[in-house]
Amino acid sequence: RYSFEQREDGSPPLLGIGGMAEVYLATDLRHERPVALKVLQPIIANIIGPERFLQEVRIATRLTHPNILPLLEAGSSDIPQGGTLLWFAMPAVAGTLRDRMNREGTLAIEVALRIAQQIAEALACAHSEHLVHRDVKPENILLDGDHAYLADFGVAKALSHVSEEITSAGLAVGTPAYMSPEQGAGGHPRIDGRSDVYSLGCVLYEMLAGEPPFTGPTTQAVIARHQVEPPRSLRVVRPTISPALEALVMRALAKVPADRFTSAAAFAVEVSQPLMAAPAPATSTADDAQVTPATLLRSKSWVTRVAWLLLPAALAALLGPRLVTTVRRLSSQGTALDSTRYAVLPFAYDSGVATLNERADLRDALASRWSGITLVEEFREAELLQAHAAKPWTMSDAYQAALILGAGRFVRGTVTRMGDSLRILAGLYDATRGGTQLSLATARLPADTREGSTTFARMAELLVLRDALPPDSATDQLGSRSLPAVQAFAAGTRALREWDLAAADGAFDRATAFDRDFARAYLWLGLARQWEQVESGRWRSAAEQAASGRATLSTREQLLADALLASARGTPMAACPVWERLTQRDPSDFVAWYGLGFCQVTDSVVIRDPRRPSAWRFRSSYYSGLRALVQAYHLHPEILSAYREGSYAALRELFFVDGNNFHHGRSLDGQFRFTAFPIRAADSLAFEPVPTTTALIPDRRSLADRTRASLLQRRMLLDIAEGWTAAAPDDPRALEAKGIALDLLHRRDAVEALRHALAMSHDPSDRLRVGQTLTWVLLKESLPEDAAGLERALALLDSLLAEQSPAATPDPVRLAGLASLTGRVDLAAEYLRQPRAVASLSVPPELGGLATSLLIYSTVGGPSDTLDRLTRQVRTAISRMPDPLAREEASAAWLARAATLAYPVHPLPGIDDLNRLGDPLLDAQAADQRKDAAERSRLLARLGQMRASVPPNEVTFDALYPEAALNASAGDRAGAGAWIDSVLAAMGDMAADALADPIRAATLVPALVLRADLAAQTGDRVTARRWARPASRLWRDCDPFLRPTLTRMQSLAR
Repeated sequence: RYSFEQREDGSPPLLGIGGMAEVYLATDLRHERPVALKVLQPIIANIIGPERFLQEVRIATRLTHPNILPLLEAGSSDIPQGGTLLWFAMPAVAGTLRDRMNREGTLAIEVALRIAQQIAEALACAHSEHLVHRDVKPENILLDGDHAYLADFGVAKALSHVSEEITSAGLAVGTPAYMSPEQGAGGHPRIDGRSDVYSLGCVLYEMLAGEPPFTGPTTQAVIARHQVEPPRSLRVVRPTISPALEALVMRALAKVPADRFTSAAAFAVEVSQPLMAAPAPATSTADDAQVTPATLLRSKSWVTRVAWLLLPAALAALLGPRLVTTVRRLSSQGTALDSTRYAVLPFAYDSGVATLNERADLRDALASRWSGITLVEEFREAELLQAHAAKPWTMSDAYQAALILGAGRFVRGTVTRMGDSLRILAGLYDATRGGTQLSLATARLPADTREGSTTFARMAELLVLRDALPPDSATDQLGSRSLPAVQAFAAGTRALREWDLAAADGAFDRATAFDRDFARAYLWLGLARQWEQVESGRWRSAAEQAASGRATLSTREQLLADALLASARGTPMAACPVWERLTQRDPSDFVAWYGLGFCQVTDSVVIRDPRRPSAWRFRSSYYSGLRALVQAYHLHPEILSAYREGSYAALRELFFVDGNNFHHGRSLDGQFRFTAFPIRAADSLAFEPVPTTTALIPDRRSLADRTRASLLQRRMLLDIAEGWTAAAPDDPRALEAKGIALDLLHRRDAVEALRHALAMSHDPSDRLRVGQTLTWVLLKESLPEDAAGLERALALLDSLLAEQSPAATPDPVRLAGLASLTGRVDLAAEYLRQPRAVASLSVPPELGGLATSLLIYSTVGGPSDTLDRLTRQVRTAISRMPDPLAREEASAAWLARAATLAYPVHPLPGIDDLNRLGDPLLDAQAADQRKDAAERSRLLARLGQMRASVPPNEVTFDALYPEAALNASAGDRAGAGAWIDSVLAAMGDMAADALADPIRAATLVPALVLRADLAAQTGDRVTARRWARPASRLWRDCDPFLRPTLTRMQSLAR
């Protein structure tokens, strides 16, 4: 019935992998046409079951609409291993809306509207059959020219019956970035077509703005934002969008289904109106422009100008001529909107509820408590309010009043009766951003109350401080009366919760600028800078200031100040006991545990101890510090996300999981320097410091000792990651950390954790990082014999490359690594020429993409003419650099490294000019080129000594390949082959970010090719075939200039 174009191992071509299914390209033999065959993941298939699946799919096959991708056929197939495959076939369509947005970013307004209209009409057809899609997103919208199709109705009906079971299995029905509030909330009695309208609104928003309306670090965060936050104004992101179009999108994105379009059909009608595509008139975009009624009347925008000219007439119709006169007079004064200027406007009351004195109480609380803000003059407020006295206030009235009064912030609320009490809801709004809500405060009072000054004072504090005020605390505990200072302090506190130390540093620094006596801000500024590990001179003053204001600090903060000051004065042995006291005082205090761990692991002082083998020991226990940090991470696991760079490289280094890291030390007087590798001592970690001059002697601590120590630390890392996933089971950051920790322990379930992390990742950078890690893990597990596993790795790699084009990707360096691994060096060079890649790799501006192109082509030694041309261009660019030191550094980084990589295939011209840069491998290659065998042998022996203490899993392919090739050309083929074998055998222990460096990724296959060639030259056909097979599979889509090598490997693989 269906046939597949066979891969070399007989497996079918995989188009993509998602959380619910895998898609294969097949041929429908009956009709001789290509189809996309979608196979549900086994866990989904087991939950739905074949009977329900086939029954519900029959409903979907009845859908006939020009914008619905039809279901051609569905079925179930038993598999020999047990279980049932559920599948359905659809026409094969080339591209998706996601592909187009990845290429173009935002779409033209008319294109976005046309796509939205077609998909809305498709949804209207489905809704008429009582079928809700539940997963409208760019990936499910297929494009064929100007025609859009909505796909994946095949499982929508079946999923609607089993969504709870799927959720219980750790999967999600729907995609958080496009999920309606009611769908995200779960347990909703009935999800209807208006949920799909909301999802389509999200898609339209992304087509117009370039990003979904809500993003966030976790699935839960995105879902929460859908439920409570208003989307950012489209016209702020893209000023050419008309007010009518923005209103349409915002209506589709209403939180309450009843406030949206009543149906997808109604949405389709509205989105097709010519008014929607009309561009908005040009307006000023100056960031510092002041908005006043007078400037609005002078605006070039006819919409804005007409709105303000018509405002008096509209108000006259609603409120009467008295208010119109007041508005005109107040508007003529031209008061600018000031974000520190507050207006307190009347609350709306339920019928029959006696009014309270909320305005006066709120004004008194704001005026008496805070500096740094002003209130609208009472007489101006009173005049406007008196003119409005005949009609209840609406939100629109309050916003217009704030504009007239020049108030950048305004307060209003409601008072409603609930049984025998009154519920008071107050909000603070930003008039400079169209009345966006900034904060809410609620309270209850007895229904017969006549006085609520204390309640309103507390509400005022909650409104202006937002999350700066701890629950059940008074504002006098904050330590400052300056509202800007306290708000900056709150921003620093939020940044600390996210473990963004740089942002916390900046916020706390601003707080001290607003209030020079703010001891709490100085305390946390000092702690943030200490934890950033900046020089103590930058935070000693903050520590001193915090200590001098200790009378305003709590008991806990006074102890924190004592510990900080002791560290600032260079006496960590006085600081660590204070941190320990804090952990005893409150075992659930994250800051105390982190401070204790930080204090111990950063104490590098070594003291004499005649009882130790080296007669020295570290003053503080690094292992005890790690245990304290583990406790801190269990209390606040979210901060671990700050370590994500480089696949948690900083965390791996902190815990010494890679085996070749070492702990530096110094004597108290600074006279001696020490190095210590970790060794296992019973069930803990120990460091034996030895003078640095002798530390790198290979036999000092055997590699086996380091391996045993790293195993202990890897288990500790897994303990941390499992604690994080227990707290946040669907957090992709936690799942990624767990997958990396499992991989370090060679656990097969690492793949499962990383697949889950990839399914939960929606940010393009996160998807790429996790996908690259998963690709590497799959690759390590499959090399050299598992052809099917290698195909899975390549399918994932290809899907990652297809998701993001060179110009649109946020991380071109990672994608260059994936492209270069598969021999697509031209594509890798295109990625590396992107400005983001050049900046990320710290290329001098004079060199730019020339240097990155030279380096990536050097990894494969060709094409020869390209390498020679790029070498000349880079040399010329370097010669024009004015600074001699900068010229030398650029030559070493970009010319010398390229020369060492290219030498096995194509020696770069002028290699002798570079051997003065101190690279022993380059010097050995130059000697080889000069036919100086003695010098070459001497330098190769030196290189061998240098790497004798390096474990094989720490050897990178860009170091292995050119050195092994030189050894082989020098006659030591057996030694070169043995070295390559040892490194390839240790791939399972290599770091998860091995493919992140495109040069290292690009040299993996050349190393495999070299090993296969060496085996063939010695007549070892088995070894030659063993490594030629994966090399030929990895390079099967390589660039044309690599085809001769591919053909040779294919011949050896037979």
